Amino acid sequence: MGWTNILRGVAPSVILCLVSGCGAVDHFEPRALQYNQEAATTKSNTILLNILRAAHKLPLQFTEYTTTVGQSSLTGQIAATVPVATVPANAARTFTLNPQASGTAQTQLTIQNLNAQEFYYGLQTPLTQQMLATFMAIGYDRRMLLMIAVSSLKRKAGVVIDEIKNDASKWDDFAQFYDVINVLVTAGLNFESREGAAQGVGPMMTAQEAKALLPQYLTASATAAAGGSSNSLPTLKQKGDLFQLTKSASSFRICFLKKDLDALAARPSKQLTISENRGVYTLHLKVQISGPVHLFDMKVSPSHLCGAPAEASSSKSEGPLVDWDFELRSVEAIYGYLGKIVRVEWTDPNVFENVYQLPRNDGGQPFFLFKVHDGYAPGAVFSASLGSVYSVLPDALLDTDKSTQVISLLTDLWALESSAKSFPATSTVSVTTQ
Repeated sequence: MGWTNILRGVAPSVILCLVSGCGAVDHFEPRALQYNQEAATTKSNTILLNILRAAHKLPLQFTEYTTTVGQSSLTGQIAATVPVATVPANAARTFTLNPQASGTAQTQLTIQNLNAQEFYYGLQTPLTQQMLATFMAIGYDRRMLLMIAVSSLKRKAGVVIDEIKNDASKWDDFAQFYDVINVLVTAGLNFESREGAAQGVGPMMTAQEAKALLPQYLTASATAAAGGSSNSLPTLKQKGDLFQLTKSASSFRICFLKKDLDALAARPSKQLTISENRGVYTLHLKVQISGPVHLFDMKVSPSHLCGAPAEASSSKSEGPLVDWDFELRSVEAIYGYLGKIVRVEWTDPNVFENVYQLPRNDGGQPFFLFKVHDGYAPGAVFSASLGSVYSVLPDALLDTDKSTQVISLLTDLWALESSAKSFPATSTVSVTTQ
């Protein structure tokens, strides 16, 4: 009777373990979160790896998860041998209990090699001012964003007559460009959307013709709204007794905040003085890295103030204004730019620590635009191996390292500039653990 009681106590325990194991498999939340974390980490590590490849002047390579399928199974059994009687009666009785449990987990990943023409065409397309405005609006650091995205400032009067380059491989160009960007941001540099003049689309219509068109117009509006492109439709407007479809083109442009210009004009610095004449602000910027001082004048007309109407302009007596244009990089060029920074860090650590740590002169909290650490640095959030292992640390509370912000920006640009129209055949990788 003792062995029978033991058997009765053990069997439910084993069955309970097997049932609880099956219940754990049915709980998909931890596995879903794990897949999400691993996909995010893989993409960030891929971005870091491509920056390292750019530092070694190697071609970029991108892959992307498309689907992840996980399967798990847990089986078990209990086998027991209990003798009914023994002869002779005083012989030893043997009871055998043989519980068994086995589990299998399999993960199947579908990976796409992003080497199609559309994807690389997106990588080689320059960024737009609309992108810069959007990134600034969602909280990216303005100085970091402009250093990453802008390759040069060009002053034009028919032809290029002056240029301030942002070349990461030359410490004086790198430092000088940051000085210019820092002063411009302090002076109120911003981006805004500007509504263009309305233009008629199609002929003028009578009230009866417009009424006949109205059902089709409402249907098209509902279809466009469902597809998220309602802003592309023309607007039906009345002009006197007639009606016409009109459309106005919106654009993003560089502008300056008047309050910041006025504040800087009241307290000039060694690097920047601002004068104002009939609504036209002139920024006198002094830049000196080595050698003689360079003086760059930038004029801001009333039409280039943020919020100014489209028709605002300066009088003709002031003469033509000199324009400064932002030359924007492509995503591929951003990888090359960051690769040059990493290359300087490897080849000349002293110059990197002293010059590539920004800002240099304005008394603000110094920070690195991008920095990698040898090996698996304590607290590293991303890592990649290319000959040796390199890692990236998270941004500190004082934003002394912008590296993770840069990788976050490249993650957004990866999605914005890629295309999913013509991918090659997918690769399937199966991983089975027992």
